[in-house]
Amino acid sequence: MKRPSFLIYTPGSREWTGGHVVLHALAKKLADRGLSVWITSPVMFNSNVKVLEKRSIEEKGEIREEIDLRPLYKVKDLYVVYPEQIEGNPLKINNVIRWILYYVKDEIKQSWSKNDILFFLTPAFTKGFDKPDGGFRFLETMDLKLDVFTNKGYGGQRSGYCHVRKKNFPKDEAHFAHYGSKDLSDFMEQGGFKYLAEQFNRAEYFLSYDHATFYTLAAALCGCRVVIVNPNPLISPINYRRKFPSQMYGVAYGWMDLKHADLTRDLVKPYLQELEKKHDKMLSDFIDYISYS
Repeated sequence: MKRPSFLIYTPGSREWTGGHVVLHALAKKLADRGLSVWITSPVMFNSNVKVLEKRSIEEKGEIREEIDLRPLYKVKDLYVVYPEQIEGNPLKINNVIRWILYYVKDEIKQSWSKNDILFFLTPAFTKGFDKPDGGFRFLETMDLKLDVFTNKGYGGQRSGYCHVRKKNFPKDEAHFAHYGSKDLSDFMEQGGFKYLAEQFNRAEYFLSYDHATFYTLAAALCGCRVVIVNPNPLISPINYRRKFPSQMYGVAYGWMDLKHADLTRDLVKPYLQELEKKHDKMLSDFIDYISYS
């Protein structure tokens, strides 16, 4: 048994997207278990996670920036965790874990090594992958912010619609404008998650094109009637919830499913609290698998 260390790779500059948040949540939870963890962007949560800075390199008369890996040169049993959109192995670290947080493009998948270790966020994202002998491995972790996203009981004072621009949001979307839906995509600039929670408490509906997002759960926790407006006609609401277990309660898969969301909204918080316990077990299994691999 070895004691692994982890480098969490957070690509791009779009902070507070769902993918970035879960990567930072994973880093924090691993560090809270006493493991050595580094990350490639400023930490979001208070923890012992260390940040790898960038350094400037001069090459053929040009200056370029790259992640400074020198603090890791003597670290044994180091594993890098890449999210699913990363092509190849840009950091050239020997031990690679792919955390599949969304559907993967074939051309990206073909750039991976057969020795890479794969973990999936949810069963839906195993589509297109061959099932290994031991079955698919899953890892799910979220910062649920149950202390922030709560229903303040405004009841009849609620009105209107709101949304956050996320995955699958059409560039020419005009449907939400018909409802006069308020765009909350800039919530971090407006006051962060407390501002978002307040807006969710004042709106009657939260609309989404994203089938797998934390914001549907956050809105439901605050008492919104949550509707995924573009359901796949080939997938029933029951099968949708099997593929995305976190969306089990309080979320309507299409307008015709709104009764389910209304009747189960009060179950969202206790269900997510139980889900957190399952996430802790998943994390323990993840650490054990890497430690003995």
